[in-house]
Amino acid sequence: MGPKNRNAKMATDVKSKNTIVGKHVRYIGMGDRWYICPNCDNQFLRGFFWEEGEVNGCSQGCLKNQLKEVVQ
Repeated sequence: MGPKNRNAKMATDVKSKNTIVGKHVRYIGMGDRWYICPNCDNQFLRGFFWEEGEVNGCSQGCLKNQLKEVVQ
């Protein structure tokens, strides 16, 4: 049997999923010193650094923006 509401969004619907870009390759934890991302100037104390191909960023959003610039 299918869902009662045939127009309802399914959890497996591609549009409703957030796609993960790249993989986290490095953990940055510098104690009390702030790390500044060279791509977007975001500052953070600790977190993962993401990479896809040879493009890297401090977050998923930063990486997606870098990939858009490479494609154009």
